[in-house]
Amino acid sequence: MAGAMPVEHTIRGTDGHPSIGTYTSAVVNCAAGATTAVIAAPGAGKQIWIYGLKGAADTAAGIVTIEDSGGTDYSGAMAVSDEGHIPAHNLSGLWDMPHYKLATNKGLSITTVGCTLTGSVQYATVTL
Repeated sequence: MAGAMPVEHTIRGTDGHPSIGTYTSAVVNCAAGATTAVIAAPGAGKQIWIYGLKGAADTAAGIVTIEDSGGTDYSGAMAVSDEGHIPAHNLSGLWDMPHYKLATNKGLSITTVGCTLTGSVQYATVTL
């Protein structure tokens, strides 16, 4: 449409609205049979919001669970085959609708049983 103005999204930290401080990605490299800290806790008054997550199992079939650093389970146990991918967590196109909003001041951890997991996670650090 000629003359149409682009839509701009402003994320404000006032009037009770959250403010995104950083938006970045991290490598996922989890050992077999372990709980791996993927993203550190962001600090008081902040949350980690997960917008995308991709990963593939290696070495054997197994179970993968997405959780926070306090042990709260966000995904349930996801079965993966050897060389298989965890169920898709494609990038969310809406800043206020991430796949997971971790509890305040909790980091992201991934637990594996029987397999390793490699991939990446896209996330924001949000100030409440």
